[in-house]
Amino acid sequence: MFVALGAWTYYLLKPDLTIRDLAKDRTAFRTNLLKQSASPQDPGHFPIPSDCQPIYYQSGDLKLRAMVSPEVHDGKHPAVVFCHGGFAMDNTDWDCTKPFRDSGYLVMVPSLRGENGNPGYFEMFYGELDDVLSAGQYMSKRADVDPDRLYVAGHSAGGTLAMLASMVPSPFKKAASFGGSPNQYTFCKASKDIVPFDMSNDKEFAVRSPFLYTGSIRIPLRMGYGEGDLIYRLYAKFMVQSAKALGKDCDTYTVPGDHYTSLPADIQQAISFFGSQENPSTKAPDPRMKRTD
Repeated sequence: MFVALGAWTYYLLKPDLTIRDLAKDRTAFRTNLLKQSASPQDPGHFPIPSDCQPIYYQSGDLKLRAMVSPEVHDGKHPAVVFCHGGFAMDNTDWDCTKPFRDSGYLVMVPSLRGENGNPGYFEMFYGELDDVLSAGQYMSKRADVDPDRLYVAGHSAGGTLAMLASMVPSPFKKAASFGGSPNQYTFCKASKDIVPFDMSNDKEFAVRSPFLYTGSIRIPLRMGYGEGDLIYRLYAKFMVQSAKALGKDCDTYTVPGDHYTSLPADIQQAISFFGSQENPSTKAPDPRMKRTD
């Protein structure tokens, strides 16, 4: 398991190194993009679902696309910024948020820099985190959103961004990751053809890897995995062990299914998790869920 991981073997065997500050490390670090290009994933043109509103939101100097719930005028509601899987947005990403919307949440699904014709370059879990935080700021300022019940969730690549968002200052109150990759060293080595940054620099991997920053967790974090996500679950378990030793509210669980088919069950768990503070009568977690710590 630890063969040929170099410095990453040391990180794994020294969990005290997770007492690092992701926000400070990101401020001090500048990614070196050897490929300055758009996302490698192009969904092509797709129709906007009729039950959402297409908008633009601002992330630094970038004007980016998103799909959001139409504004409502019956008070303030809980809201979720949902980070899509893969490296581009399509209407299936909106469709999968229906359980959130049916449960009373307003939803925003942002596309990120370099995706869907957006300006900016594909940075693979680095600048995209700034976009997720900006999406959170956009939702926090909507008149129909309760900023005390604003959450972040995401699947696959979006799950990784949700984990990272839990570790830096943000408007989010809780975070839920579904099938996210905690360790970008292993993820990027398996996807090296699309990696845009300098892979000879370990710091490039580090600032994109949540499992090295459990000491930075600022809000309650849950990480769900299908039973087939074995490697991701392993690193999530390392995260939970370190987080609990540091007094952080972080846990992981498994649900039936693989990386993709587990998503509906994961979203139901997130609805229970997000709603637990506001509504004690919220439906109990699925009894099939298994703790993995």
